[in-house]
Amino acid sequence: MAIYRPTYTKPLPPGAELFERGGERLARWTDHRGRKQTAPVITRRDGSPGIRLTSARYIAEVGTGAGTVQRKATGCRDRGAAANVEGEMQKRRELVRAGVISAEQDAVADATALPLAVHLDAYRAHLTETGRARDYIAGTVGRFTRIIEECRFERLPDMKGAVLDRWLSGQAAAGMSAATRNSYRASAINFTSWAIRTGRLLTSPFGGIGSANVATDRRHVRRAMTPEEIGRFLTVAALRPLAELGRQTVTTPRKEGKRAAWTYAPLTWEAIHAAADEARKRLEGKPGLVADLEARGRERALIYRILLLPGFRKSELAAIRLVDLDLEATPATLTLAAANEKARRGAVIQLRADLAADLRAWVGERLQTLQAGARLAGKPSAHGAAGGRLALPRAGFARQGPDAGSSRGGDRQAGCRRSLPGHSRSAPHLRHSPECRGRRCEDRAIAHAPRHPRHDLRRLCPLGQGPGGPGA
Repeated sequence: MAIYRPTYTKPLPPGAELFERGGERLARWTDHRGRKQTAPVITRRDGSPGIRLTSARYIAEVGTGAGTVQRKATGCRDRGAAANVEGEMQKRRELVRAGVISAEQDAVADATALPLAVHLDAYRAHLTETGRARDYIAGTVGRFTRIIEECRFERLPDMKGAVLDRWLSGQAAAGMSAATRNSYRASAINFTSWAIRTGRLLTSPFGGIGSANVATDRRHVRRAMTPEEIGRFLTVAALRPLAELGRQTVTTPRKEGKRAAWTYAPLTWEAIHAAADEARKRLEGKPGLVADLEARGRERALIYRILLLPGFRKSELAAIRLVDLDLEATPATLTLAAANEKARRGAVIQLRADLAADLRAWVGERLQTLQAGARLAGKPSAHGAAGGRLALPRAGFARQGPDAGSSRGGDRQAGCRRSLPGHSRSAPHLRHSPECRGRRCEDRAIAHAPRHPRHDLRRLCPLGQGPGGPGA
């Protein structure tokens, strides 16, 4: 084959002097280092003048084991050194022809010459093209990037299972939990599995590394919310928008440079009902504002009920449109598009009758609000609400006391996704935890949730699901 220095074009440098020599048009200019440069002048595809330059490094045209010809960079400025590199490439081709090595091994040899950063960029692009969530991509690539940096892996052949094993042992000694170490191990193995599928590796160097025992090193024991906590949770969700305006003031030590010596008392479970009553008194002359805050609380509690009952994730709920709801069917259903579901398969979830009734009431209330606003603005009635997304307002949490019942991670689905009276154990809406089979979870919640004459939980939760945990 051949080795040569390829040419490339660039726009005409600013201030370049044009002249002719031997019948050829040339350009002369001073580069950023202060050196005089000369190059032939050409006409580019867009008709503008440009210059033709020659690369400083040599390219080799070599045959591959698959019988094709490829242009490969030698990385050499010297022709003799480039010829040696081209000779090594030709030797590999002959080995493939003789059957000493396979075409796959020849391709792996090319991949091993590239920096790991190049492969990591290709891996990130692969995850993006396959529709992985941004958080998943950031976590997976971020963990493997840390492994590369701290284990000093620069190229694919540098990746050794023994090195990663020692690194994981060091992290364990530094206090990293077993679950976190397993996530780093999984990120490394996922990368090498992709590299094998794309012909960059023949085998995984990390295949022999075992996973850590999470059961013996559990840092946070997750649990489901109790019926009492669910009752308190939904109560606070409904009351808090109004109760925020009824908080009492308490004096505080005066700080230097500040005039105010008071603040609002924090909302607690014991004080939230009194705070809501006080807000009604303070806003007695503003019934519209009181109605708006109460509606906001009902909407917030409804949102948490949708998260608790069918087991939706926040991102799934935020992506739901009203056209995804079929509230007239028996039972009512909600369709999740594949792009919005974690498993990327899509799902049709059956809704409880009382939840469907509350959703119908909420849709009607929202439509009336939109229509009233449109009439006041002199615009046509708002009929476009059916295509909008379900509102997911921000809800703060006042976590008070040891029985706050706040759950993290998967527990936001496991809290109260249990079969209820009138529903079979194989109900399709029990999406994430088929082992959660206890009955009457929410029906017991109402019995334990404290009652208040101004706030009837049965009006908010028709089947008795009271609210729970202390903050919303």
